[in-house]
Amino acid sequence: VRVLTLKKGGAPMGRGVSGKRRRADEEALLEGSDGVNTCVFLGGLRQTAGLTSLSLEAALKRAVPGIAQVLNEVRVPNGKSFGFLEFASHAAAKEAIYALDGLPLFGGEARPKWGKAQAPRDDTANASAGQGNTRPPLPPGAPPGAPPGARPPLPPGPPPP
Repeated sequence: VRVLTLKKGGAPMGRGVSGKRRRADEEALLEGSDGVNTCVFLGGLRQTAGLTSLSLEAALKRAVPGIAQVLNEVRVPNGKSFGFLEFASHAAAKEAIYALDGLPLFGGEARPKWGKAQAPRDDTANASAGQGNTRPPLPPGAPPGAPPGARPPLPPGPPPP
């Protein structure tokens, strides 16, 4: 895993443009880290007009050299003033938390913290939400197109006792 040293505006990581530490305690900055999470919640953005996943990604790439190599995905919910950043590794996400802390973005000061890791989506979760395939699975050996709950055909021969 390649770890990049991310910097913002020429200031060392974890310091605002003025060079002052934005948060008093590094432990508080990294609170909630489980050692494997790669998701960062980015709050502190005030402007919602024009804030989209694409505009936030472009702003991050301009403000933090090197972030493009480790940033996998940016998500901004419609009409919200926050986003979620998915990084290539835990180490890259940790560095990004330091680099983004206090960064002026969209009318506010960025406040990154660990996001919740996204659980992989599966069909059973979608089915319970009324999405996806809601038909129960067929038992092994049932003919294709059989109604739900159909049993596989009996083998030829005498009837069972």
